[in-house]
Amino acid sequence: MNTKELRADLVMLPLKINEIFISNFSFEVHPSQDEITNVDLKNLQFSSSINILDDKEKKIQVSVRLQTSNEEKDIYEFSISCVGIYTWQGDTFEDKDIQNIYAWCVSIQISTLRQRIAQEAANSPYHISWYMPLALVKISGDIT
Repeated sequence: MNTKELRADLVMLPLKINEIFISNFSFEVHPSQDEITNVDLKNLQFSSSINILDDKEKKIQVSVRLQTSNEEKDIYEFSISCVGIYTWQGDTFEDKDIQNIYAWCVSIQISTLRQRIAQEAANSPYHISWYMPLALVKISGDIT
């Protein structure tokens, strides 16, 4: 086996997490299905938004929502929303900073949602945690 020496360093962001909470959650299990199939990722719906609460204090709110489609019946159906309040402690608060902050906050909150869904799946009749695959956040659009 050919191995390479790689190094990972943690870079702490100047981002204070004031609070993160699940604002809405529903989870249904369908154990009577003939064939056990996990959630089809093509039917997973995602949305997010950012609100700048205070320009001077650099305080923002990010909301993230994941839900399965109502069209297809998977073994799990869920809808989960998460809200985070953050304070940016960096020197600048320009559009590029806000885009980066938004991407980081969505990533943080997706991790929160992934853990909650895995916990509920482990407590289902199947007793196996289902983890939503890792995803990268891409921010597009203009700041208004």
